[in-house]
Amino acid sequence: EGWTVETSEASLGALDVVNNVIGTQLSLRYGLGGALSSSPFTAFVMPAGSELAKYTQLIFTGRADRPTRVSVQLRDPGGAGQRWYRSVYLAPESREVTVHFDEMTPTESASQPQPALASVQAVLFVIDTVNTPVGGNGTIWIDDVRYGR
Repeated sequence: EGWTVETSEASLGALDVVNNVIGTQLSLRYGLGGALSSSPFTAFVMPAGSELAKYTQLIFTGRADRPTRVSVQLRDPGGAGQRWYRSVYLAPESREVTVHFDEMTPTESASQPQPALASVQAVLFVIDTVNTPVGGNGTIWIDDVRYGR
């Protein structure tokens, strides 16, 4: 619950809950539009929740309609929206992905090498032009998102 979509001005994103053999999963559709200089992106955003600081990793099952790199990010609203990220690979076959928080890399906006987990307010699944060309589009599916130790 509470998922939202954020996009650059000319990009598109849609989030749908779809039925699956064992329940439901999120279908996240994206299209990157605009000029490369405008840094096109589509982000699927989940509230981090107050329990995040008790854990050391994010675990989820994911797949994509084609081989795709997704930037999994933690966002702290302090400053200019500090973020830490880890790139993950999704293929057409479902697989469990584990992102260890202490292995995340700070973006240029981050003032510290590791996130202060108690301050993180959002988890993002970002498609951008680091790994997808302008005009690129597709679908990723995310399921069973949880925190672990």
